[in-house]
Amino acid sequence: MKETERSLRWYLLLAGVIAALTAMRDIDSLKSYGGVLTTGQMAALYIPIVTRLLLGAAFVVAGVKLPSALLTGAGWIKTMLVISGAALLLDGAIVTAVFGGAGQSGIVGAAVGIAITAYLHHSVTRLAAEAAIKASLAAPLPQSRVV
Repeated sequence: MKETERSLRWYLLLAGVIAALTAMRDIDSLKSYGGVLTTGQMAALYIPIVTRLLLGAAFVVAGVKLPSALLTGAGWIKTMLVISGAALLLDGAIVTAVFGGAGQSGIVGAAVGIAITAYLHHSVTRLAAEAAIKASLAAPLPQSRVV
């Protein structure tokens, strides 16, 4: 199945909103664990939440600006997706390292997220190439002069 510009735009918007909203919810729920968890455990929980909040906002911006970004090659969106994949891997590793066996779902979730991010990167690259072709076909031909 090929992503279309429209479906990719909706995915970026929805994924961004959901990520940001769940991050804000999780920040509120972690406040009650203040004295129960160690500083390292709190950091292992807060780092992925803050990452999700920031990248969620970036995904929303990418969804809003996708059509114009594709015309210019969407370099910043591709970079954001690479950062997103690296952040997923780092977040999963941190949770797994701090919580051990209880946190192994963090690395599994990161692997799934990286696969989705790689697919999105490929889709953005393909759609940017298609947009460049369409733009070059739609550009008027230079006027020739008969001398």
